[in-house]
Amino acid sequence: MDSGGSRASGGAGLGLAIVQHVVQRRGGRLLISSEMGEGSVFEAVFPTDRVVARPTGPENPANLPLVGK
Repeated sequence: MDSGGSRASGGAGLGLAIVQHVVQRRGGRLLISSEMGEGSVFEAVFPTDRVVARPTGPENPANLPLVGK
């Protein structure tokens, strides 16, 4: 059960730590910029040799993510 403190202040930040770990394990970097009163921007940047193009059209009509590539 939640103790009230972390939920009231927007969470414990565990989700962001998990995302950072996953991005780093795949050779990427997590960039974060924040401006008071405006919000935050989160970017996951990966080396080009780690990116696989996702085909659209007849090869992948639903534009679904390709698994196992």
